[in-house]
Amino acid sequence: ARTVIEHVDQQLMAHQAQQLNLDLSLCHLVLDDIDGALQRLEMAVEDGLVDGWWHTMSHPLYAQLQFEPRYLHVRKRIEENMDEQRERFFEMSRQPGS
Repeated sequence: ARTVIEHVDQQLMAHQAQQLNLDLSLCHLVLDDIDGALQRLEMAVEDGLVDGWWHTMSHPLYAQLQFEPRYLHVRKRIEENMDEQRERFFEMSRQPGS
């Protein structure tokens, strides 16, 4: 897991940053590096995490974070992002010609 983290950090590209940081958070959890996992989750959300979060974050390793305040904050930010997207979709669908 540590080698994967080092390799991906070297190859990290902006357009893939969200998903890679999400995946790397699991590597940190495998290493029992809670802080590293939380940092990767925070980075993914900061970079605009949108796709695939529900699949990765349903992994059983995340259960150990369920009471961590930083993890709860990440989940809240994801939910807020989803609410914003949902509202924009409804606004667009109410416009004439949509």
